[in-house]
Formats: sequence, structure tokens, C-alpha cells
Amino acid sequence: MADVTIVPLSEENVQLFSQTAAKILPEAWSFETYKKQLSNPDDISFLALSNGEAAGFISVVVRLRRS
Repeated sequence: MADVTIVPLSEENVQLFSQTAAKILPEAWSFETYKKQLSNPDDISFLALSNGEAAGFISVVVRLRRS
């Protein structure tokens, strides 16, 4: 079984994150949109790496409903 490392979305990996999303999702956001997410405090995104290559990702935007 390959070792998998989970890392947060960052300036260093946002390009790889974007490329991985484009391979998997036909409606993936643009590179510029993922880059903007770096400054969004409501965004939680991680990239899975196996042997230095992207193995997957997850991206969640948390929006709290205010009453």
C-alpha cells in the first residue's frame, strides 16, 4: 500500500490542486478561483499526495446560517 500524505491547500500546491480537480471534475473551478480560496477563511481544502503525486483532494466551504 502506498503512503499517502494529506496537506492543506497552499501557495505551493494550488497549481497541482487545480490540475487534479480538472482531471476529476468536469465542472472544476479555474486555477484563479482555487487561488482566491487561499484567502477565504471559510474554505477548508486538502490535497492527498502519494509518492509526491496528487492522489485526490477535498474542498469544503463552510457557511454558517445566521438567525
